[in-house]
Amino acid sequence: MQATVLVVAGEEEMRLVLVRGLCRVGYRVAQGDLAAREAGPDEPDLVVLDLNFPDAEGLAAIRSLQQRYPRRPILVALSDGALDGLDQVLALGVAGFLPKPFDLEELRWAVANCLERENLIREVRFLRGEMSRLGGDFELVGNYPAMQAIRGLIGEIASARATVLLQGEHGTGKKVVARALHYHGRRREFPFVGVNLAALPPSLAEIELFGLESGFQGENGREARPGRLELAHRGTLFLEEIASLPVVVQAHLSQVLADGAFIRVGGTKKLPVDVRIIAASSRDLAQAVQAGEFSADLYYLLKVIPVYLPPLRRRKEDIPLLARHFLHRFDPHGRFKGFSAPALEMLTAYNWPGNVRELGNVVERAVLLGHEEFLTERELALPAGAGEPVKEGAGLQRATAGINVRRKKGIHHRGGKEVREPGPLRIGDEDFSLDIRGEQISLEQLERTLIISVLKHFRGNQVRAAEFLGLTRPALVYRMQKHRISGGNNDD
Repeated sequence: MQATVLVVAGEEEMRLVLVRGLCRVGYRVAQGDLAAREAGPDEPDLVVLDLNFPDAEGLAAIRSLQQRYPRRPILVALSDGALDGLDQVLALGVAGFLPKPFDLEELRWAVANCLERENLIREVRFLRGEMSRLGGDFELVGNYPAMQAIRGLIGEIASARATVLLQGEHGTGKKVVARALHYHGRRREFPFVGVNLAALPPSLAEIELFGLESGFQGENGREARPGRLELAHRGTLFLEEIASLPVVVQAHLSQVLADGAFIRVGGTKKLPVDVRIIAASSRDLAQAVQAGEFSADLYYLLKVIPVYLPPLRRRKEDIPLLARHFLHRFDPHGRFKGFSAPALEMLTAYNWPGNVRELGNVVERAVLLGHEEFLTERELALPAGAGEPVKEGAGLQRATAGINVRRKKGIHHRGGKEVREPGPLRIGDEDFSLDIRGEQISLEQLERTLIISVLKHFRGNQVRAAEFLGLTRPALVYRMQKHRISGGNNDD
């Protein structure tokens, strides 16, 4: 696509030189006026400003164009005698300068260089946004006072180097806060590296954090490689479930926080590292320290800025906001208008033992199975008792979409007493049937089995399976990856 260059010049002769030259090298040219108060209807890709001298009037002209075209680069043409004031021009954030006199090739090169630089900047912004989106959400949703306080704290400490200790139950949003601290701070241009220490075998935790020295073979035969600390250099290292870190490695991490350097496993040389560490724990670390199960030194080094995330059951007023937030995420095309009033009442009454993470999973499942304009309590399928957790583990015979619930009553004996309990659960209508036997059902398994069944029915054709489920193919692929479902093809 042909780029549009706006030429702004006080002298008519220089205006004509720039316009003719830019037309000859293939650009579409528009002519502007500094006296204009607003931008024209078509915003240019680049502004070329001719200045005789960067005096107060010339600098004011640059600022005026920046206000008029805040998202467009400005190339300033300056005479040789005015280059002494170049620092003042560059300090205003212009994209480049063109010394006068210049020939046609110099003009072509200067303009092309500015446009290429601007394209790269836009691409980097886009890719960072995509990385942030794919890496996970970092928007804190809710009006509960504690959440408002956390949002305010993030604004104050995002660019600090101080360590942060996030504590709260599973699923309360500790990783969301960690990402918000990273992406709102000065380290956002560098890596955000996370590791769940609870998922690591104790024997590999030290190697995973500090890496292996070149040429060194660990006892498990792992080849030399950098650790998470090294990968997070100049960025942020997020340590999930820090209480699971072996005691020996806790001492080494304390040394890193104290010295700002580390030693690879098998090495002897200290390597400096510039990294901000954010740790998270679902366990009360103060109690772990008292029990002798966590290093007191490391605890106080991590607890420079402590943050406690409240469980969802304490912030009931935020549940409707969070539910709508997840609905927009899992239904980006707006198939559903929202939740019915009884559904919102059910969501608010439920105790949410899995916190925000569980709420997200429930809304995602409801989007998958819903067919009406509004999601109802039937799609949510939460237990009737507000304090009861969603039960997991299931026997699933046949899965298709839709909700219409009937239960057969049965007589059972517990402790010598007869107890009337619901029998097998049947979900369906005239178009489908779903029978669930047993006392428990996993919502994750329900969705996984449904997707597998539909893919099998359409012989692995992802496009047809997605259409049947009312999803886009990328949304289906996302769910397949989430449930580790392999196979299928993308043939039309």
